[in-house]
Amino acid sequence: NALAKFGSVDSVLLKSLSARIQLLDPASFDAQAVANIANGYARLGVTDRPLLFFLAEVVLEMEASMLLVHNCRHVGSIMNAFAKLRTVHSALFRHLARHSTEHLRRILRANEDQPDSDGKNSFLSDGGAQTTALMMHAMAMLDDLQEDLAQVVLDGYVRSDGKMFQAQSVANIAWSVAVLELARSDVDEWIRACLSQHVGVMDRASLTQT
Repeated sequence: NALAKFGSVDSVLLKSLSARIQLLDPASFDAQAVANIANGYARLGVTDRPLLFFLAEVVLEMEASMLLVHNCRHVGSIMNAFAKLRTVHSALFRHLARHSTEHLRRILRANEDQPDSDGKNSFLSDGGAQTTALMMHAMAMLDDLQEDLAQVVLDGYVRSDGKMFQAQSVANIAWSVAVLELARSDVDEWIRACLSQHVGVMDRASLTQT
C-alpha cells in the first residue's frame, strides 16, 4: 500500500514482497490484510497471479466470522481488486458470495421488522452503498455472476433510499445490472429515481456509463 500511495512500481521489490507473503502462514492473515495486499497491487496495476491465487486460497479457508467483521467491506474490497486486475477466480467469488448473501439476507429479514422512521429499510447502513456497488461492478467486470448475491443486493437497493448512494455508485450499479442482464422492473424504477436525484452532479463519464 505504501508503494501504491506513491505510485511507485519497483518490480524487484514487488517480486521480493510477493515471495515473502507466500511463505507466510495462511492462518496469520485476516480479511483486511488480504484486501490491503490485493488492492495495493491493483492500485499499482500489477497482476501477480501466483500471489493473487495464494491470497484466494487463504480466503477460501476463512469462515464467515473472519470475512464479515461487522460488514461486507473487506469482501467488496477483495472482489474489486481481483476485478481491477482482470483475475478470474470463480471459487473465490462463490465463497465470498455465499457468506455475503447469508449475511445480507439476515439484515433484510431484521429490517423487515424494524424499518427506518421513513419506512425505508436500513440495508445499506451495514453493507454500505459503495461496498455493494463494488460487488456488483466486480461481477460485471469479470462476467462472473453470483446470482444469489446479486439478487439479495438488488432486493436491498429497492428498499433503500437512493440518497445514500454517490453518483458514481449509481452509475456503476446501472452499468452492472445491464451487463449482467438482471432484468427487474423494480430495479429499473429504483435506478431511474436515483438518477433523477443525482443527474445534476454527475460528470460526463458517469452519464455516459448509465
